[in-house]
Amino acid sequence: MFVKYQAHMYYVGYSSSDNNHCIGAATATSPKGPFQPQASPIICNSEDGGVIDASGFEDAGGALYVLWKVDGNSLGKSTPIYIQPVASDGFTLQGSATQLLANDAADGGVTEAPSLVLWNEWYYLFFSSNNYNTLYYDVSYATAKSVSDNYVNAVIHSDIGTNNADKGRAMWQIASLSLKDGVASIKC
Repeated sequence: MFVKYQAHMYYVGYSSSDNNHCIGAATATSPKGPFQPQASPIICNSEDGGVIDASGFEDAGGALYVLWKVDGNSLGKSTPIYIQPVASDGFTLQGSATQLLANDAADGGVTEAPSLVLWNEWYYLFFSSNNYNTLYYDVSYATAKSVSDNYVNAVIHSDIGTNNADKGRAMWQIASLSLKDGVASIKC
Protein backbone atom coordinates (compact mmCIF):
# COMPACT_ATOMS: atom_id res chain seq x y z
CA MET A 1 0.00 0.00 0.00
CA PHE A 2 1.40 3.43 -0.96
CA VAL A 3 0.29 6.33 1.24
CA LYS A 4 1.57 9.90 1.34
CA TYR A 5 5.00 9.25 -0.20
CA GLN A 6 5.58 6.11 1.82
CA ALA A 7 5.12 2.48 0.81
CA HIS A 8 4.00 0.02 3.47
CA MET A 9 4.50 -3.71 3.14
CA TYR A 10 3.31 -6.45 5.47
CA TYR A 11 4.89 -9.87 5.46
CA VAL A 12 4.84 -13.05 7.50
CA GLY A 13 7.89 -14.67 8.97
CA TYR A 14 8.78 -17.28 11.53
CA SER A 15 9.60 -15.86 14.93
CA SER A 16 12.01 -18.03 16.90
CA SER A 17 11.18 -16.15 20.10
CA ASP A 18 7.44 -16.72 19.56
CA ASN A 19 7.90 -20.17 17.95
CA ASN A 20 5.24 -19.27 15.41
CA HIS A 21 4.42 -17.10 12.41
CA CYS A 22 4.17 -13.35 13.05
CA ILE A 23 3.44 -10.31 10.90
CA GLY A 24 6.23 -7.88 10.15
CA ALA A 25 6.10 -4.47 8.50
CA ALA A 26 8.55 -2.65 6.26
CA THR A 27 8.49 0.82 4.71
CA ALA A 28 10.09 2.55 1.74
CA THR A 29 9.82 5.89 -0.01
CA SER A 30 8.86 4.11 -3.25
CA PRO A 31 6.81 0.99 -3.99
CA LYS A 32 9.94 -0.28 -5.79
CA GLY A 33 11.90 -0.22 -2.51
CA PRO A 34 14.27 -0.75 -1.00
CA PHE A 35 12.15 -1.60 2.04
CA GLN A 36 13.38 -1.22 5.61
CA PRO A 37 11.83 -3.77 7.99
CA GLN A 38 10.89 -2.94 11.55
CA ALA A 39 13.14 -4.46 14.20
CA SER A 40 10.45 -6.76 15.60
CA PRO A 41 7.09 -8.22 14.49
CA ILE A 42 4.02 -6.03 14.85
CA ILE A 43 1.52 -8.88 15.43
CA CYS A 44 1.98 -12.36 16.92
CA ASN A 45 -0.48 -14.83 18.40
CA SER A 46 1.24 -18.05 19.43
CA GLU A 47 -1.66 -19.06 21.67
CA ASP A 48 -3.96 -19.55 18.70
CA GLY A 49 -1.48 -20.83 16.09
CA GLY A 50 0.27 -17.71 14.84
CA VAL A 51 -0.84 -15.15 12.27
CA ILE A 52 -0.50 -15.17 8.48
CA ASP A 53 -1.91 -13.62 5.30
CA ALA A 54 -1.45 -9.96 6.22
CA SER A 55 -2.78 -7.22 3.95
CA GLY A 56 -3.18 -3.46 4.22
CA PHE A 57 -6.24 -1.28 3.66
CA GLU A 58 -6.65 2.50 3.35
CA ASP A 59 -10.17 3.75 4.12
CA ALA A 60 -11.82 6.64 2.23
CA GLY A 61 -10.85 9.14 4.95
CA GLY A 62 -7.20 8.03 4.88
CA ALA A 63 -7.26 5.78 7.97
CA LEU A 64 -4.90 2.81 7.61
CA TYR A 65 -5.52 -0.78 8.70
CA VAL A 66 -3.83 -4.16 8.67
CA LEU A 67 -5.86 -7.37 8.22
CA TRP A 68 -4.76 -10.92 8.96
CA LYS A 69 -5.81 -14.49 9.53
CA VAL A 70 -5.20 -16.31 12.79
CA ASP A 71 -3.60 -19.60 11.73
CA GLY A 72 -5.75 -21.64 14.12
CA ASN A 73 -6.12 -24.54 11.69
CA SER A 74 -2.47 -25.38 12.43
CA LEU A 75 -3.70 -26.31 15.94
CA GLY A 76 -7.19 -27.56 15.03
CA LYS A 77 -8.73 -24.22 16.07
CA SER A 78 -10.82 -21.55 14.35
CA THR A 79 -9.31 -19.25 11.69
CA PRO A 80 -10.83 -15.82 12.29
CA ILE A 81 -9.94 -12.75 10.25
CA TYR A 82 -9.00 -9.59 12.17
CA ILE A 83 -8.47 -5.93 11.38
CA GLN A 84 -6.60 -3.30 13.39
CA PRO A 85 -5.94 0.38 12.77
CA VAL A 86 -2.32 1.47 12.28
CA ALA A 87 -0.79 4.94 12.49
CA SER A 88 0.24 6.87 9.38
CA ASP A 89 3.68 5.23 9.62
CA GLY A 90 1.96 1.98 8.59
CA PHE A 91 3.24 -0.15 11.47
CA THR A 92 2.36 1.38 14.84
CA LEU A 93 -0.78 -0.42 16.00
CA GLN A 94 -3.64 1.81 17.18
CA GLY A 95 -6.51 0.74 19.43
CA SER A 96 -7.34 -2.94 19.53
CA ALA A 97 -7.96 -5.62 16.95
CA THR A 98 -11.52 -6.37 15.82
CA GLN A 99 -12.61 -9.78 14.61
CA LEU A 100 -14.37 -9.31 11.28
CA LEU A 101 -15.21 -12.89 10.53
CA ALA A 102 -14.93 -16.39 11.93
CA ASN A 103 -15.04 -19.46 9.77
CA ASP A 104 -18.33 -21.35 9.74
CA ALA A 105 -19.39 -24.75 8.40
CA ALA A 106 -19.62 -23.44 4.82
CA ASP A 107 -15.94 -22.44 5.05
CA GLY A 108 -14.79 -26.00 5.70
CA GLY A 109 -12.87 -24.98 8.81
CA VAL A 110 -10.66 -22.38 7.10
CA THR A 111 -10.84 -18.71 6.15
CA GLU A 112 -7.66 -17.07 4.88
CA ALA A 113 -6.04 -14.48 2.61
CA PRO A 114 -8.25 -11.46 3.47
CA SER A 115 -8.44 -8.50 1.12
CA LEU A 116 -10.70 -5.52 1.83
CA VAL A 117 -12.23 -3.21 -0.80
CA LEU A 118 -14.45 -0.14 -0.34
CA TRP A 119 -16.80 0.47 -3.27
CA ASN A 120 -19.84 2.77 -3.34
CA GLU A 121 -20.17 2.87 0.47
CA TRP A 122 -19.95 -0.93 0.86
CA TYR A 123 -17.01 -2.79 2.36
CA TYR A 124 -16.27 -6.08 0.59
CA LEU A 125 -14.05 -8.50 2.49
CA PHE A 126 -12.77 -11.10 0.03
CA PHE A 127 -11.14 -14.24 1.43
CA SER A 128 -10.44 -17.85 0.55
CA SER A 129 -12.20 -20.65 2.38
CA ASN A 130 -11.98 -24.43 2.72
CA ASN A 131 -8.73 -26.39 2.41
CA TYR A 132 -6.54 -25.28 -0.47
CA ASN A 133 -5.82 -28.87 -1.51
CA THR A 134 -9.48 -29.77 -2.18
CA LEU A 135 -12.03 -28.97 -4.88
CA TYR A 136 -13.94 -27.01 -2.23
CA TYR A 137 -11.31 -24.26 -1.98
CA ASP A 138 -13.00 -21.07 -3.13
CA VAL A 139 -13.19 -17.31 -2.98
CA SER A 140 -15.82 -16.02 -0.60
CA TYR A 141 -16.78 -12.54 0.49
CA ALA A 142 -18.61 -10.74 3.25
CA THR A 143 -20.03 -7.23 3.27
CA ALA A 144 -20.54 -4.44 5.79
CA LYS A 145 -21.46 -0.77 5.82
CA SER A 146 -18.51 0.28 8.03
CA VAL A 147 -14.94 -0.92 8.17
CA SER A 148 -15.19 -2.82 11.48
CA ASP A 149 -18.90 -3.63 11.42
CA ASN A 150 -20.47 -7.10 11.50
CA TYR A 151 -19.71 -8.60 8.12
CA VAL A 152 -22.39 -10.71 6.43
CA ASN A 153 -21.04 -13.78 4.66
CA ALA A 154 -21.71 -14.68 1.05
CA VAL A 155 -19.95 -17.16 -1.21
CA ILE A 156 -18.73 -16.80 -4.76
CA HIS A 157 -19.06 -20.31 -6.11
CA SER A 158 -16.56 -20.99 -8.84
CA ASP A 159 -19.00 -23.44 -10.44
CA ILE A 160 -21.28 -20.55 -11.49
CA GLY A 161 -22.48 -20.97 -15.06
CA THR A 162 -21.16 -23.88 -17.05
CA ASN A 163 -17.92 -24.37 -15.09
CA ASN A 164 -18.67 -27.26 -12.75
CA ALA A 165 -16.00 -28.99 -10.73
CA ASP A 166 -17.98 -32.27 -10.43
CA LYS A 167 -19.57 -32.16 -6.96
CA GLY A 168 -17.19 -29.52 -5.71
CA ARG A 169 -15.79 -26.14 -6.47
CA ALA A 170 -12.47 -25.36 -8.01
CA MET A 171 -10.66 -22.13 -8.72
CA TRP A 172 -11.56 -20.93 -12.19
CA GLN A 173 -10.21 -17.84 -13.83
CA ILE A 174 -12.51 -14.92 -13.10
CA ALA A 175 -13.19 -12.97 -16.29
CA SER A 176 -14.99 -10.08 -14.63
CA LEU A 177 -16.11 -8.93 -11.19
CA SER A 178 -18.96 -6.50 -10.51
CA LEU A 179 -19.65 -4.86 -7.14
CA LYS A 180 -23.08 -3.31 -6.54
CA ASP A 181 -25.18 -2.70 -3.42
CA GLY A 182 -23.25 -5.20 -1.31
CA VAL A 183 -23.32 -7.99 -3.90
CA ALA A 184 -20.27 -9.28 -5.78
CA SER A 185 -21.03 -10.97 -9.11
CA ILE A 186 -18.51 -12.84 -11.21
CA LYS A 187 -18.26 -14.27 -14.69
CA CYS A 188 -15.89 -17.16 -15.21
